Amino acid sequence: SYGVAASPWREQALKAMTATDALGTSAAQVAGASRDPEAVNAVADLLRRSLVEYPTGPIPNERTKRLVELAYAIGAAGEAGRPHLDLLSDLLERDVESFAPPFGMIERAPSEVCWAIDMVTGPEADRLLSNPRCRKPWFRMPG
Repeated sequence: SYGVAASPWREQALKAMTATDALGTSAAQVAGASRDPEAVNAVADLLRRSLVEYPTGPIPNERTKRLVELAYAIGAAGEAGRPHLDLLSDLLERDVESFAPPFGMIERAPSEVCWAIDMVTGPEADRLLSNPRCRKPWFRMPG
């Protein structure tokens, strides 16, 4: 939410980024919010490498939150995230596992990625938001 005011912490955030825990993905969000193209590219590379780990089938529940948080990091970049909308689209097209009491584990579309797409703005983002998986209300991961 700080946008470019996060810039002073960009270098520290880049060093702390990981896709394995909330601290690492929070660092990615700070890096993305700086809107520095190099930092946004680093976040996108992290998301790309993470998506490759799950080439088929639903993304496991324990990884879903981390991947969505990386999507939010690209969204936090605003217009600087536009070159990476393809990654957000790739994630949106995947199914993810979610724990849904009392039904157990379910597979669903990761509609929370639509929040990230909406933050990027522009005609490309608008096109992605017309995807049926982005029908409102969008799920928002607790933060």
